[in-house]
Amino acid sequence: MGEAVGSAILDGDFPHKSVSLLAACRRLGVPATVHVGIGYDIIHEHPNFDGAAAGATSYRDFLRFAAESSGSRGACS
Repeated sequence: MGEAVGSAILDGDFPHKSVSLLAACRRLGVPATVHVGIGYDIIHEHPNFDGAAAGATSYRDFLRFAAESSGSRGACS
C-alpha cells in the first residue's frame, strides 16, 4: 500500500508532492509501509470501502516490513 500510494502521488497532479514522505520513498526506492487499522479513518465509512482489500494490502506491507527488519529481503515477493 505504501508503494502504491507513493506512486499515485508521484504520478498525480498534487501541489505538495515534493514534501510527501511516501512519494520520496517511492522515488528513492526505499520501502514504505502502511498498516491499516479498521475504523481509524473516515474512508472506512464509505460504502465502497473494501475491508478485505485493505487488510490484504496492509498484511503485505507488514510482511515487507518484517522482511526488511530481519534483513531477509524478498521474503514477501
